[in-house]
Amino acid sequence: MNSVKEPILYFEQPCETYEECLQVRQLTYHPIILDECIQRDGDVVRAQADSACGAINLKINRVGGLNKAKRIQDFCLETGIRMNIEESGGSVIADTGAVHLAQSTPATHLRATWLCHEMLTVDTATGKARNQGGKTYAPEVPGLGVEAKMDVLG
Repeated sequence: MNSVKEPILYFEQPCETYEECLQVRQLTYHPIILDECIQRDGDVVRAQADSACGAINLKINRVGGLNKAKRIQDFCLETGIRMNIEESGGSVIADTGAVHLAQSTPATHLRATWLCHEMLTVDTATGKARNQGGKTYAPEVPGLGVEAKMDVLG
């Protein structure tokens, strides 16, 4: 990692465990993105205290939903941790929630968001978040902005 000279290059979850990622972080000057290690708010508090990362992948379903993700987002905003905000393998409904949270994040702290539903063949809602010209946007209507396709969901 140290042989890479680009000044702002992140390495994502270089090891399986938090402890291994922390050891690698202590040996490199490049920022690390913690991903699978971040499963609850205590994980990001520990990472900040240990200076273990420069960013996290905040995956809403993995941390327990939007309310818990919002608490983690608030902590990251206060402590300077950047975020990728997304779902992992979610539906258009889940992706849209992630995009709403990402759009509420100041640009200084948001690295990226991603629409994983574009890889799926079944569309479970209308009014979803969308990608336009390389930027992702949430619907501009009240609430989440999606309408579930009940015939698809059952």
